[in-house]
Amino acid sequence: MALYLQERTFDQAIALLEDLLRGDPKNVEARLLKGRIYAEMGKPQEAIGELEQVIAERPTDAAALYFLGRLYDEQKQPDQAIVQFEKIVSLDVDILEAYLQLGLLYAREKRFDAALTVLEKAKSKSPGKPIVFLIKRGEATHFVAVDTE
Repeated sequence: MALYLQERTFDQAIALLEDLLRGDPKNVEARLLKGRIYAEMGKPQEAIGELEQVIAERPTDAAALYFLGRLYDEQKQPDQAIVQFEKIVSLDVDILEAYLQLGLLYAREKRFDAALTVLEKAKSKSPGKPIVFLIKRGEATHFVAVDTE
């Protein structure tokens, strides 16, 4: 499998995963990988379908929630993306990128208080590293720095 992914022969990797899933349809790791490969292939709807199946089987799978949130964001579905990232934040896992993505989505939706709240939570996920955001409000541009020390 790793060789197919390194050589970017995604169709062959998908075929292997489909064979595996025929024998074990609830194999969430295989389904998660299949979703990620579909995303790399530029097939977001197929990727979303696979990731949603992973979450149906394992609702607290932070990796699946994260990748699904990213896909929804790329597909211009911010409400769906926010739901996925909010689930990750509620799990209190150490996926800093999920906190940052949620903060950015909130800011894009002009939910600035919510953005600042989630960025404050991000501080504990990145001790010692500064987090800086650029937020536009109308014509004004604001830099938001979250000191993680």
